[in-house]
Amino acid sequence: MTNPTPTFGSNSTSNIVQRAQKDKKKPKSPHQAKLKLLSTCSGILFGVGTYWLIDPNSLPKWIEVVTVSVAGGVVIYAVNSAAITRGAYQAAAGVTGAAVASVGAILAAGLTISTVSFTGLTIHTVDQMVLQDFGRANSDYVQAYVSNVRQADEVMIAVDTALQQVSAAADCERVSSCVSRQGNGGEGLTFHTLNGVASQIDTVHQSLVAGEDVRDEALLALEDADANLQAALNNSYASRSARRAVVQDLLSEQRAALAGLERALPLSVVSGLAETLEAGIAIPNNPDLSQRINARLDPAGAGIIQALDGLGVAALERPAMPHETGVMETLAWVGFFLPLFAMLVLIDTLFPALLWFYTYSALVPTVSPKEDDDEGDDDPFDPGRVLNLPPVVLTPSTRPNPSAPAPKRRKLT
Repeated sequence: MTNPTPTFGSNSTSNIVQRAQKDKKKPKSPHQAKLKLLSTCSGILFGVGTYWLIDPNSLPKWIEVVTVSVAGGVVIYAVNSAAITRGAYQAAAGVTGAAVASVGAILAAGLTISTVSFTGLTIHTVDQMVLQDFGRANSDYVQAYVSNVRQADEVMIAVDTALQQVSAAADCERVSSCVSRQGNGGEGLTFHTLNGVASQIDTVHQSLVAGEDVRDEALLALEDADANLQAALNNSYASRSARRAVVQDLLSEQRAALAGLERALPLSVVSGLAETLEAGIAIPNNPDLSQRINARLDPAGAGIIQALDGLGVAALERPAMPHETGVMETLAWVGFFLPLFAMLVLIDTLFPALLWFYTYSALVPTVSPKEDDDEGDDDPFDPGRVLNLPPVVLTPSTRPNPSAPAPKRRKLT
């Protein structure tokens, strides 16, 4: 007796065999070597860009750089490989949305990688150029400040002139009461008032004379600090943080020199003195005497204010150091680095899209959705297809005999 051998429908068996043979002959992308080389170049550029973007200065930062660089390289290769080798075939076979999904994935991944690479490759240079612009503005401020301070002799002359005017008025009052016009001289209220004002002016004048040597030294220190700052802004540094640290130190030296100048040339004190002279004094219950004294003080204050206005130091505004350059500030310089940005977009986005199009164009003539359906190119393990298989047909010779004795069972010993 022959063993029963089930036979399946001939059409199903033929379709499964044809599908297996066709899967072996399924066309593959002829651009695998180009894709690997392209992804390698993109990964290297992405890694370099990530390094400059993160600017690592510690072990956690280095771990971040390595992790992001490796992940970016894997993503760009995985996306391009899947889109070109699988997405193009599915699009050629007529799968709905395959073309849009493949090209969209290439564009999204490519533009992201290009943006990160461009930002990282240029942020170091952009930050240096931003600091150089600040350095030029700061140098203009220093030069204007130094030029104005060197004209401080006019302020000293104005203060000395005011001292002589008020002192002469006090002496005249003591001799002939020419200010109060009461009596024939003497050291009365008017004299003591004028003499006290003259003492205040003399104190300010002495401080200006004493600080003249200190002022010259502070001016030289300020000019040296500015020269060192310009040199630091033009030098190359290993990182943005290193350059900014040097610039901050030089700006601290510059602020110290400015503070020394303010001590050597107390313009705020001189300005306060001038305002006091112009405002005048008030003698209680004697407005006429107050008016006569203020008539001698007002010209002295006006002369000092005119000298201060000639300096123009108060009108100068010191520029503030710009904050560290970020991604958005760097992207604003795309026009300046346009050739580099265009090359990165070509490498990361346009060239992979072009490979996808070439692969798709080569597959379209060899893959037809209609032929695939006719030849049984659908999945043989699909549950719906298994349920739709024809029934098993047994030949009469192999049909079981109901009257036949049941086979004996072996006893286990």
